[in-house]
Amino acid sequence: MAGTKHGERDRLYKRFYSDAAVVEDIVREFVNAAWVEELDFSTLRKLSVEVVAPGHGTTRRTDMAWQVKFRDRPLHLALLFEFQSTVDHGMPARVLVETALFYEELAKSAKKERDGATHVVLPIVVKSAEGKWTAPLGVAEMLVGLVPEELMEYAFGQRYLLLDEAAEAKKARNLSGASGLVRAGLALRYEDDPERLERAVAVLDELLGEQSVARREYVAWLQSQAIDSGMSAELVERMNTLKEAGAMYANRWEQRKQEWLGQGRTEGQREGEARGRREGEARGQREGEARGRREGEARAQVEMARLKFGDETADRLARVLRGKSGPKRAAEMARLLLECETGEELVAKIDRD
Repeated sequence: MAGTKHGERDRLYKRFYSDAAVVEDIVREFVNAAWVEELDFSTLRKLSVEVVAPGHGTTRRTDMAWQVKFRDRPLHLALLFEFQSTVDHGMPARVLVETALFYEELAKSAKKERDGATHVVLPIVVKSAEGKWTAPLGVAEMLVGLVPEELMEYAFGQRYLLLDEAAEAKKARNLSGASGLVRAGLALRYEDDPERLERAVAVLDELLGEQSVARREYVAWLQSQAIDSGMSAELVERMNTLKEAGAMYANRWEQRKQEWLGQGRTEGQREGEARGRREGEARGQREGEARGRREGEARAQVEMARLKFGDETADRLARVLRGKSGPKRAAEMARLLLECETGEELVAKIDRD
């Protein structure tokens, strides 16, 4: 297995959602409405992602499409998936066009099948983009406040369901045996704590069937991540079960954390000791080296915080740590760096002491 290219990662990523069990879990967990219990998920089947626009014959496509029947209604639910790695402010118009074309295509299909069923379409946008999704969720949101009230009833367009992966992954940080399939998978892909990574793998291992497409894709994704982080392809290919791949990936994260800690500590100590030696020439070698060690410890702590939480947290921490150095402080900082979830939490705890 060679290093994974961007297109290959996208392909693996979309295939997470190509398993019927995953699609069912999305509808149950994220739609979360009473009518979901009316669906017969044994009827889930994939639809063609391509539709032809009438009149000029051009083809439009969505990323993925599924259909499921209601048990006691002559009604089918069509699920249209769009996967977004960037925020698209034109999404309401895209969804409106795709939904209209799918309604036409599904009406043709119903005539052929002659089952008398009607279709309802639910568009779902899966967001993997960093930061907040700022695009409107429907045409109506673009028009509120601009269009006269009497005109609004004619202006409402198709609204889509937004599945914000990063936000849902945060909710799933404290995994339990009852966690859903999708949330466990999101925690796995967005988690950087080795212990929680292994817990996410355990949840997935329990929920996924042995022949599940999603199980194979999670293994492939974990392998690709391990290769991208610097592990040899030969070693990675030997880890071909979900538990083995998960343990390997968690172990790699632990190694990287230790590398970051070591890097920050070494650079900080080196600079601090150099400064100490220079000051020692004027104030006495012993006093200068002692100060250098203290400053080196503080600088190492700041650099470790920079690697984990970014420049803003590191700069704030540098101001807070002035005059707060020493062996006990260094040990406390090391513990807090591993335990704190955010830079805000880290700075607040250090400042409070």
